[in-house]
Amino acid sequence: AYETIWGRTCQSLFDNPRSFMDAIHPDDREHVVRALAMRHQTGRYEEEYRILRPDGSIRWIWDRGYPVQHEQDDAIQGFVGIAEDITEQKALRDDQARLAAIVEYSDDAIVSKTVDGIIISWNHGAERLYGYSAKEMIGRSISILFAPDHFQEYVEIMKTVKKGVSIPSYDTVRRRKDGIEVNVSAGISLIKNREGEVVEASTLSHDITKQKASEEQMRLLLESTGEGIYGIDMQGCCTFIN
Repeated sequence: AYETIWGRTCQSLFDNPRSFMDAIHPDDREHVVRALAMRHQTGRYEEEYRILRPDGSIRWIWDRGYPVQHEQDDAIQGFVGIAEDITEQKALRDDQARLAAIVEYSDDAIVSKTVDGIIISWNHGAERLYGYSAKEMIGRSISILFAPDHFQEYVEIMKTVKKGVSIPSYDTVRRRKDGIEVNVSAGISLIKNREGEVVEASTLSHDITKQKASEEQMRLLLESTGEGIYGIDMQGCCTFIN
């Protein structure tokens, strides 16, 4: 396993025990040396570090050591170590961390909920849009964002989610903590387990209040003018007429 992971022969390690430390990435070597020096005092050793293989590639290692003690006085005679290649797991964790950061700090409101509508995640975008903090909302029903005259929409959404059907983006209204209703564009994606069962639903929403206000101003302008106004797209088709 050493030869497979490190890309060096076991015999080379016997010939030059120092080659183990030499293989550790220069940026990680100091903290590994420090941890190794402390293991006789702490009785344990566990570190993650990078190694440089002879072919120039870099691998991440999870290394932990366990003391071998004398039967009579429990004095530490040495250590048995296990070094595991975690390069792929490390890359996956890093990707997940980046994705989590993108979701958390997105300008859009991203909310995850169970198939029963119970909120399980609430990002900063949701805090800004709806006025509720994550602490206030996690564990509560998503229905709190629906005004009474839009409650049937909530009922239909949950029926659709439980059927395992995603909901493409559509324009609707949600109610903020202060009671003000905001125009949003919302879409719902489903999260399934390995058996294909829907376990969560993720809603992405963004504020379109200004857009709706502009559209209403344009509509009023078109209705009030005495002139004929129309729009034509690049293909010569009429897009609107007053």
